[in-house]
Amino acid sequence: MRLLAFLAACAAGGGVAAHAQVLRVEVSDSVRGGGIVGALVTAIRPANGVRSDALTNDRGVATLRLPSAGQWSVTVRRIGVAPRALNDVTVDAGATTSIMIRMPEIRQLLPTVRVRASACGSAPQGTDRTSVLWEQITLALRASVLSRGDSTGMIALRFTEQIRELSPSLEERSRQVVRSGIGVGRIYSAADPDTLAEHGYVVEEANGARQYFAPDEVVFLSDAFERTHCFDTPDVDADPAFAELRFRPAARGRVADVEGTAFVDTLTGELRRIDFRYVTPARLFPSSAKYAGGTVNLRRLSNGRWIVSYWAIRMPIFRVSVITANLVLSGYR
Repeated sequence: MRLLAFLAACAAGGGVAAHAQVLRVEVSDSVRGGGIVGALVTAIRPANGVRSDALTNDRGVATLRLPSAGQWSVTVRRIGVAPRALNDVTVDAGATTSIMIRMPEIRQLLPTVRVRASACGSAPQGTDRTSVLWEQITLALRASVLSRGDSTGMIALRFTEQIRELSPSLEERSRQVVRSGIGVGRIYSAADPDTLAEHGYVVEEANGARQYFAPDEVVFLSDAFERTHCFDTPDVDADPAFAELRFRPAARGRVADVEGTAFVDTLTGELRRIDFRYVTPARLFPSSAKYAGGTVNLRRLSNGRWIVSYWAIRMPIFRVSVITANLVLSGYR
């Protein structure tokens, strides 16, 4: 078995046309004053649904380069705070249009009444607990995607890659540092979401070796993930400090998929981590490997940017029983 780590590719962006439209949005705190860092600003053209996103910088300013002039709807969202929207913002052709939005500090509380609401094959939408949690989760994930692509907000991060050997009950047997260093941007990224949906998260090669893939924020936000999964919330959260949103494959197919839980801080509304487990056909490995899966942790930095701070894949290790010739779980890597 082997773990494939996909190095993030840095693609050079094309130049902006000399007469492109620019929307400059200044977001300030209506109570304390000053710019709000790390707010997600979204401009949508109602006429055709075209969308543009940007995060506010350390001065509370987001700059969006729009493909066309005309009427746009602008929404500002902060995690744990009710969103603010402006409709019918007129953007002039070939010019910079500036607007100011003052965000009220109105906390967006999670619904306390647990309604059995489940969404399959599409993103949860509504006022139920599942939909509100999904809104907070996707906000953090989209901010992480934008942080990765925004060179102006990048900082150097120290990273360590290691391989750990675990017992079947997850007790650590050994640990080896493979590499470490300092990088800017994203050290790892997942495979293409459509490829994962078609070929699965565990792929067996002709020689018997297996490739294990983990989702990241791009995968969770993709249409491919939404259309192949169901989302709901439990009747009772395991820890009152964290609200849980569960996801599972919409249907068991011929390829390996993932199911798991996203944990949202009930005080701040921030996404803390996503735990996932592999759901595989019996031919790939026995159900005894109940801990096969992994974890994705997210962290918000002081400059308002988001990063994936911890990303792990837990792969089962099997041996062949000399008595029964069946696969027996001997641990995890």
